[in-house]
Amino acid sequence: MKKSVLLILSGIILVTVIFAAACKQRNKDAIDVINHIKDISTYSCKFEMTLKNDKQVINYSGKQFYDKKLGYRMDLGKDRVFVYKGEKVFVSDLQNGRKYTTVKDTQNVFNLSFVGEYIALLYTNEEIKSQYKTIDGKNYQLIELAIPGGIRELNKAVLYVDIHDSLPDKLIIYDVKGNEKLQVNYMEFTPNIEVNKQLFNIN
Repeated sequence: MKKSVLLILSGIILVTVIFAAACKQRNKDAIDVINHIKDISTYSCKFEMTLKNDKQVINYSGKQFYDKKLGYRMDLGKDRVFVYKGEKVFVSDLQNGRKYTTVKDTQNVFNLSFVGEYIALLYTNEEIKSQYKTIDGKNYQLIELAIPGGIRELNKAVLYVDIHDSLPDKLIIYDVKGNEKLQVNYMEFTPNIEVNKQLFNIN
């Protein structure tokens, strides 16, 4: 009887130790992935974006370029080019040759589609949540961040990072009720490359 009790206790202790070690490793891996994202100083990628509202679903596609020192650039299909520098956005309408400048809006869905926005939030946001999920045989770390500004329609963002290469795969933004408002899928995401500076030329 005593041997049985000892064996059961030993088994419980062993399982507890293994579980604790696994949790510790997973927490370490989570921090490593977040740090990997934070270390991205430049990137280029293709993207597909789906914007949902009460009346319609709108689809966009294009290319993004990011340089920590120079800003962001979005080529939205063949229609428009947006260059972000600080608080200003320089827009080129390729259809009619018109150019204009506007002020960056932190709640604009185009702005929020850049991974660079979340790299900045990872340094300042104290409410970072992380979990793991497997989708179609692919393992992801989900990094959840609150979107500053307190806007009900754009409340939180969840960045899906592929565990295999620690690179962003997609981004989903939810409203305060948990409804999906925006999804951005990233393709050919290439980090820490030499981005052509002329891409950020606003002339």
